[in-house]
Amino acid sequence: MKRFAALLAAGTALSSLGVAGATQATAQTTGTTATTAVASTSTCADGFYGVLQNRVCITVDGTGVTAGGYTTPTPGWTAQTASYTLTLGVVGGASLGTDTGSGILPPGGRGFGYLAATAPCGSTVTATLLTTTWGYGATATVTAPVTC
Repeated sequence: MKRFAALLAAGTALSSLGVAGATQATAQTTGTTATTAVASTSTCADGFYGVLQNRVCITVDGTGVTAGGYTTPTPGWTAQTASYTLTLGVVGGASLGTDTGSGILPPGGRGFGYLAATAPCGSTVTATLLTTTWGYGATATVTAPVTC
């Protein structure tokens, strides 16, 4: 078990240094069973309209998919209430979820929405964040492949 922990620590250290291939580690655990750690991938996209800039990101880890968004107002903004809708789905397929709500948008920006789901291997997922306040609605959409 100590050898497994050492291999994972070495892989993490190499990954932080940007060494190619260091995000995957294979280690002998017990008997002849080997475990492979697969790195997750994150993809983000921005959208801007009026006084709002949105960033929406998808993280894919095997068949697990998460999505979240962040909204930043333009300089000079005073804290105001903003509403948001975050959607996640399979391109050409099923919806994987919707998160809606509202909250105070401070001058420095804040995160809006979070969704987690499972998607089929080989599919493409998409997430969209719409944030609205004072008649302005900024939208950002991102897509990412689910490769297992």
